[in-house]
Amino acid sequence: MDTHTAQLTARTTTLTCRSSQRLGRPQRTPHFPMAVLALVIAAAATWPTAAAAARSCGTFKDPDGARIAVRVLAGNTTCANAKRILRNYDRAVTPQRCASNACPATVQHYRCSSATAGAFPRLFSCQRSRIIIAAYSTAE
Repeated sequence: MDTHTAQLTARTTTLTCRSSQRLGRPQRTPHFPMAVLALVIAAAATWPTAAAAARSCGTFKDPDGARIAVRVLAGNTTCANAKRILRNYDRAVTPQRCASNACPATVQHYRCSSATAGAFPRLFSCQRSRIIIAAYSTAE
């Protein structure tokens, strides 16, 4: 065996040993993907559904004395604010003022409109950005 062959054999043995050491060593898995997955699962489990997000805010009386139920369907607003907006819309809506069935109006930066007959018991609703509030009939 000449010196050139001995050097190649030594180099091949060294490469084989280094590659087997790499394969035999346990690989460290990154924790980042698992943490992201855990956060996504936790967020999905606690994400509010449409039914869970709606909250009742009591009632107010319309000009005729009928009770109207108030609900916050989406977004973050106080019940007092929801009642005030819906009460003001209810007072502003008159047959003389409304040219269409929807009776659109803006009340304190909320876009409001009457509900269709098919949406009963909902009477009207208002929206501002992601906040949606609605008035419902309490009559049966």
